[in-house]
Amino acid sequence: MSDDYDYDNNESTDQRGGKVDSIEVKRLKERIRRKDRELDELVDENKRLKSELRKALSSNSRGTKGDIRKDNDWNGEEVNLSDRISLFCRDYLFPRFKFLSDDWQKYDAENENSLSYFVGKRMKMNSMNTYEDLWERVFVPTIRLKYQTLRCNLNNAIKQIYKGESLY
Repeated sequence: MSDDYDYDNNESTDQRGGKVDSIEVKRLKERIRRKDRELDELVDENKRLKSELRKALSSNSRGTKGDIRKDNDWNGEEVNLSDRISLFCRDYLFPRFKFLSDDWQKYDAENENSLSYFVGKRMKMNSMNTYEDLWERVFVPTIRLKYQTLRCNLNNAIKQIYKGESLY
């Protein structure tokens, strides 16, 4: 009895009669397994990010500057800049602009009407190469937090003034 299949040969015949290298098949299967693992990891990361986004959007807590510092990996200079931004918001920006436009967070160095251009000019941010990165990582979170705090303080002061008084 003779076998038609040569077990020592690394090639076999596919359904169409062509030769298929078993090493190539193994390599392709391993590649598919890796891609499946990568896909699973990306799906898990996507779920995690969606969960974080939902939590952030529904969160009632404002967070602190320390939380923002940890989240954005600030160094000492960026912490000092954040303090300058807070003072700028309190002393200059908030008294003049109680409500910021919907797109205030967008960085636009060309548009003179954008908040990023205005703040950069008023705070004398000379190095515009790093200003875009700083805008995203330091300016936006600090301004957002400061405005939340200032609005809350203002609301509380107004409530305290009119506490117990009737409108009619």
